[in-house]
Amino acid sequence: MRKTIKHSDKPTLLGILAEATKQRQRLTALLAQGDVNEEQFKLACDTLAKCVIAQAAVNSLEVMK
Repeated sequence: MRKTIKHSDKPTLLGILAEATKQRQRLTALLAQGDVNEEQFKLACDTLAKCVIAQAAVNSLEVMK
């Protein structure tokens, strides 16, 4: 069953999008510095991937409406 996004959900979705963007920028800068160990690198890449997926999901909802 497909859930419908209500207009009242828009602030929440925009908040998720803003937080994902902020985290993506922070992690990109961290990785660009290159001063991370292997474990930190893997965690940063995993988190970065999740941020990108969250952004794509929210953007997809905006396009679908």
